[in-house]
Amino acid sequence: VFSYSCSHYAHFQPTVSAWKKKLPADVNFIYLPSVGQGSWERFARGFYAAESLKILTRSHEALFISIFEQNKLTPNASMDEIADFYVGFGANKKTFLDLMMSKAVSEKTAKSMQFTIRTGANSTPTVVVAGKYRVSATRDRGFEGMIKTIDFLVAKERAALRMKKPAAKAA
Repeated sequence: VFSYSCSHYAHFQPTVSAWKKKLPADVNFIYLPSVGQGSWERFARGFYAAESLKILTRSHEALFISIFEQNKLTPNASMDEIADFYVGFGANKKTFLDLMMSKAVSEKTAKSMQFTIRTGANSTPTVVVAGKYRVSATRDRGFEGMIKTIDFLVAKERAALRMKKPAAKAA
């Protein structure tokens, strides 16, 4: 769970990006934008619009850089400013703005909000493992400790799934 408006997550993004590259093929990592009020919702809508236009992979990290390193966008960016950012990735501004307000994107933002409420993921960054473990950074362990905890929980869940599979019959 993340927000483009969150400086803490912006600092976590390079760590999670490197970590994702090492994940086993059977582990599914999904970015989920936190939907709060104001810019958090606007950026979540931009995320889902970019996803539908298939420009999310190219634009995701670039948006953090644009806000927190280049200062081209502010964490409180308007819908127009967010759409302008995605124009740089090939989006048509009007189409993008229409997508941001579309029924499909509204449904996805509502589901995102429901997930964060249900799981208690009320801060960013938060990683929810197997829908039941909520992991956030702590002052003493930081992002490295967060990743170690996630790795532990992923290994635990993968082992539990292996135990549930029926044993192959002996030939």
